[in-house]
Amino acid sequence: MKLDVTEQTATIELAPCLDIFVAEELLALFVEADEKSLDLNINGKDVEKASTACLQIIHSAAVSCVEADRSFQINDSSDVLVTAFKDLGLYSNDTLRS
Repeated sequence: MKLDVTEQTATIELAPCLDIFVAEELLALFVEADEKSLDLNINGKDVEKASTACLQIIHSAAVSCVEADRSFQINDSSDVLVTAFKDLGLYSNDTLRS
């Protein structure tokens, strides 16, 4: 995964495999962005597998941004990522864009 920061926005390129083994790294990226009060722009186009743990971390980051009046958006969502969020009842057209 990759984190790029420009001005007030952190852009995170999600790994193709969002499993338990990358959950800690994903959480650390979101915590870093949160500590700097950055808007979040997530690129999910390459996601081929998404575990519940990683989806919960992404959802938590979204909630944190919304509560702090910061922007949160997932762009270029893969079909796998959209389906995973739908399966957990966390899908929103306002957040996930394919």
